Amino acid sequence: MPDPRAFLSFDFDHDADYRVMLAGQGKEKSPTPYTVADWSSKAPLPQAQWEASIKAKINKCNLSISAT
Repeated sequence: MPDPRAFLSFDFDHDADYRVMLAGQGKEKSPTPYTVADWSSKAPLPQAQWEASIKAKINKCNLSISAT
């Protein structure tokens, strides 16, 4: 059975350090029971496009973790 996927929710301008630390815990050699893939946006998106993108990504995950 594959590891569950975790969606990391964070404020791009203020919580990037939390994302890096938490994502680092899910790396291949880590004993954490979840898989991490960096799906974060690399550039600002229009609101409607951002919402659709986030909804699709959340729907591919088993759990959500918020940095705030």
